[in-house]
Order: sequence, then C-alpha cells, then structure tokens
Amino acid sequence: MSRDKSLMLVWLLLQATGCPVCSGEWTAKVVHDIDALVSSCVVIPCSFAHRDGLSSSALRGSWFLKDKPEQYVFHEDSDDIIENFRGRTELIGRLRDGNCSLEIMNVKDHDDGLFCFKLDMTNDDRKKFAFLDNCARLKMLADPPKPKLNSPKKAVQGQPFTITCSVVHTCPSHRPVLTWSGGPTDPGVIEIHKNNNFGSWEIESILTFLPEEKDDDTQLSCMATFSGGETSSAALQLYVKRKELYLHIILPLVVGLGTAVIFGAFCVLMKIKYKNRITDLQNRGSSRVRNHISRVSQRIRSSRFMQSRPRNPVELSAYDTPNNTVSSTSKNHKVSKPRCPSPKSQPWSSSDRPVSDHNGGSGDSYDNVYTNTADLNLYGNI
Repeated sequence: MSRDKSLMLVWLLLQATGCPVCSGEWTAKVVHDIDALVSSCVVIPCSFAHRDGLSSSALRGSWFLKDKPEQYVFHEDSDDIIENFRGRTELIGRLRDGNCSLEIMNVKDHDDGLFCFKLDMTNDDRKKFAFLDNCARLKMLADPPKPKLNSPKKAVQGQPFTITCSVVHTCPSHRPVLTWSGGPTDPGVIEIHKNNNFGSWEIESILTFLPEEKDDDTQLSCMATFSGGETSSAALQLYVKRKELYLHIILPLVVGLGTAVIFGAFCVLMKIKYKNRITDLQNRGSSRVRNHISRVSQRIRSSRFMQSRPRNPVELSAYDTPNNTVSSTSKNHKVSKPRCPSPKSQPWSSSDRPVSDHNGGSGDSYDNVYTNTADLNLYGNI
C-alpha cells in the first residue's frame, strides 16, 4: 500500500470515529480500571464537557470497543449492538447534563477489553467525537467482596448496642441487599449509601438493639446479596455482659462500707456513753465524799458538843433549856471543857451504878443514865 493511500485510510478512520485531539473543544473523564463481579452488574462512570457549553437537542452517545471501533457495546439503535452485549447495556446518564455513564448487566467473564465513549452531533455537519484517550477496562471478579463488621468488643445487658455491616460494590443502580441473622427478632436498622468515587460505592447497614441475657454467646451474621444472586457474609460472636456481674462487685462493697459506717457510729456512741458514765461516776463519787465528809464533820461537832455538856444534874438543867438554847444564867459563865474519859478505863462507880429500888426500877437518876448512854454512843460512832 502506498503512502498516500495509508494517509487517506487514517483520515477516513478519524472521520468515522471522531478525533477529540483535532478539535480541542471536548473533554471527557472516564474511570480507567474498575472491578466487575461476574453475574452481577457494573457501572462505568463517565462525564464530558464542551468549551462553549452543551446543546440539549443535538447529542447522541454510544460505547464501542477500542480495538474494534465498528463493534458497539451500546447504541441507540439496538441492531447496531454486537450480540454479546445486546440487551445488557444501557446509558444511565443524561447527555445534556454531561453524564455518559454506562451500565452493563449480567457481567460475563469474557466481557473484557477497553470500552470507549463516542459523542455524535446530530446537526447538518454530522460531527462525531470519540474519546480514545479515556477508555475503561473491566477487572472481572469471580467471588463477591465480603462484608465488614465493626462493633464494640462486648455488649452490656440492657444498654443500646450498635454494630455496622458494610460492603463495597460497583453497581449503584442495583445495590446489594444486606440482611442480619442470629440477632434480635425486631432490630432497628438504618442503611446508608455513599459514593467512594473511582467507580466504587459502599452500602452500610447500622444495627441497633438492646442485648438480653439470652443473646450472650450467640453468633450474629450479616449477608450481602448482590445483583445476579451472588452472596457473601461475615459473622461475629456476641458476648453480653450481664448486670449481675456489676452487682457481685457493688453489693459486697456497699455492704462492707455500710457495716464499717454502722460499726464506726456504734463505737463513737459507746465512747460518748462511756465518757458520760465516767463523768457521772466522778460526780457521784465526789458528791459521796463530800456527803461523807459532811456527816463525819457533823458527828465530830456533835461529839464535841456532847463532851462539853456537864454530868451534874444542876449544870445539865442550865444547858438543857428549851430549843437547845443556853440560859441567861449560864450564858456568861465560862465552862471548862472536861476530858472525855474512856468507858473501859473508867468503869462505873458504886455511886454511878444504877441501884434497883424496891419496885424493880433503877435507883440512878435519868441524867446519869442519859450521860452514860451518850458517852457510849459517842465512842461507838467514832
């Protein structure tokens, strides 16, 4: 083939497929490498823009194989799509918004190759722009990704417990379904879907429940069901800390502290009572001593008074006046204090011994008997 014919063929190919480099007016952004689960679906993110803006009525988009530009993976005319992809592809983006994302359903393990986007302008010039430098390659996954579980180490009985199950996927139009098993019968579940960019999305299921005693040592699992029927799961062992475990620690501590407080209060009360008792005994002892001293003093004074009384009846009459008062005749008479004789050293004389009369009575006078009795009482009390 001559050089001119080769140049002509390249020019015709560029005219047929479009050349974004030649115009420099169009830009596109496509994820180059993306995972695709066999038998599931995959979305190839794509966006494009024009320097002067987009027309809302003159745009048509298609996808083709880079190595075989005549083989369309997606086209508005389904008859132009190759049989391997016919009925399995769809343009889910809106071209007037600059979205050219492609969805492939029921991914086959031989859906390999580079997928490129082409834009057609349906005006008089029938211009076409193929973004050959921005093509996507599918990486086939035979097994689905496993969910990830995130939770605290232990659950506490009666307290809210939260566990999270999440899984990544590449098909936001047909999200995986997350289901819980082995846990509570009526849990509260919240789902969150987020875009991780670069053709990866993540769905998250948040489970919240109140653990019971029967949930201890049970298995809690989360299963992800992907579009096409593929499933994967993850499980963990649930351990519930019972409330009694806290009571076994708290109750003895409370009982011990209570006993210590009661015993301490009892000791304080006994100490106060003991001090009061000692004080009372001391007061009583001093009072008894004072009373005893007072009684002894009174007895001494009384004995001295009795010793100072005369034994002569004449003198006794002077002292034994009414109301124990001294008569006026002896008031100015100074009486010497006689010595107090001992009853043993001075026995009764014949004149002092009582003499019986003929009537059986004592012949001694009342004053002598009274005086002797006082002497006996004096020495007996001392």
